[in-house]
Amino acid sequence: MANNNNTAGAIPSGTEKVINAVIKGLQNAIPATTLLVIAGVSSKASQIITTLKGDLPVFTNVDSSKAAYRKALAARTSALPDIRKYLAQLKTALEAQLGKGNPVLAQFGYSVGKKKTLTAAEKTAAAAKRAATLAKRGVVGKRKRAQVVAPPQPVIVSPSGAVTPADAPVNPAQANALPTPAVNASALSTGSNTPPAPSGANGPASSGNGTA
Repeated sequence: MANNNNTAGAIPSGTEKVINAVIKGLQNAIPATTLLVIAGVSSKASQIITTLKGDLPVFTNVDSSKAAYRKALAARTSALPDIRKYLAQLKTALEAQLGKGNPVLAQFGYSVGKKKTLTAAEKTAAAAKRAATLAKRGVVGKRKRAQVVAPPQPVIVSPSGAVTPADAPVNPAQANALPTPAVNASALSTGSNTPPAPSGANGPASSGNGTA
C-alpha cells in the first residue's frame, strides 16, 4: 500500500491472510459507495478493495518465487555430483598438461596446495621421529650396510678339490656307510671266495721227506 507508513517490524504476521479477509469483508458487509476515513482521507469501499488487491502481488510473488526456488534447488542438488566429478577430472587433465602443483592452476580456480614451512622445533621433532622409525624398522644407510661384513668361514677341501663348509651337515647315509672290502683278484679268476693261504714264516711247514 503506497500510503502505508508502517515499518516492516510493525507488520503483523499473516498479513496476506488479513488482506484477503478485509477484501472479503468489504465486498460482503459494506456497500461499495460507503466512505471510510483512513488517516484523515476519505475513500470508498470499492477504492479500498482495489488498493488492497494491488498489494497482494508482493506476497503472491514471494510464494511463487519460493516454489521456483525449491524446484531450482532440487535440480542443482541432483546435478551437483556429476558437475563436481567432471571438474575433478578436468583438474587431473590440466595437471597432466601443466604439471601437478603448477601455480598456473590457480588461474583456473583450482587449489595447488602450499607446502607448510616447518619451524625449527618441528624440524627437530620430525628428524627424531624419522630416526626412531628407521631404528625400529632396522633400516640403515649405505655406509652402515657397507660396514657389516661376515667373519671368515672355515671350509674343508676334499682330495677331489670340492670345497665344503666346515659346519655343513653330514649326510647320515654317508656317515654310516662301511668301507667296501678289497676283492682278491685270484679268487675272482678261480671262482672261489676263499682267500689265499699266507706265505712265509707264518705259513704251514713243508714236509722234508716228501710223499710216503
